[in-house]
Amino acid sequence: MSIKRAINVILLTTLLPSSLPAKAEQDSHSELAQHISRFDSENSSTAGQLIDFAQQLHIPMGIELVEGTRSQGAQPVYAQNTTARSVLEQIVKQRQGTGFSVSDGVVHVFDQSISSDSKNFLNLHIPDFRVANETLFGAEFWLRVDIERVVTPFSGGFAGGHGYGIPRTDTFDKHNINLSVHDATVRQLLDRIVSQQGNALWLVRILPSEMMSNGRFYAQAASRDNKTAVADFRWEFIPLKTDLKAH
Repeated sequence: MSIKRAINVILLTTLLPSSLPAKAEQDSHSELAQHISRFDSENSSTAGQLIDFAQQLHIPMGIELVEGTRSQGAQPVYAQNTTARSVLEQIVKQRQGTGFSVSDGVVHVFDQSISSDSKNFLNLHIPDFRVANETLFGAEFWLRVDIERVVTPFSGGFAGGHGYGIPRTDTFDKHNINLSVHDATVRQLLDRIVSQQGNALWLVRILPSEMMSNGRFYAQAASRDNKTAVADFRWEFIPLKTDLKAH
């Protein structure tokens, strides 16, 4: 083999993984490029408008927003004959310091002021996370177990279990999540979970003015509609469509 051919082979081998991104990430970029004939959201909050965006366009998302006394409402968004990316930009620009990116097949919206803050629990690193043939609820349960092991390594275990009651129509009880991930943040793992689940987004509302009882992390709001701080780590999984059936 000539030196030139050998160099070309080495370069191809080196560049091939980055030149062929995962299908999920390609799909997500493609979703943001899709043409939108009409999008309307009169929701008065940025979180609500982002949920409307994800549900109307069926795009998996991770949403982390900062909530505080100065948080302002959102103006209605009306758009016609544009792209999904343009609509998303219109939503996030109303909230100063908010950006978005695409990773692991998920459109991720974040507040730049805390995106790399060590007091944001979403930046907590989990050494190993593994689930096999789990539901969304099962993956969530084991993520909480692993968070507890990292935060309180000598706690002696984790009590409880997971379940979901009667069969659901949003496929949250479908056994379709298989992950084996090394050294990832909670944020990355939530992204991977909703990417594999296929019909979910996740939402976290951070309260920087309050700390959790462990003193290490900012508190989180109870839900999309409730800004009350909660004692445990809190995120919400929200279905993109509610009328699907697991099969």
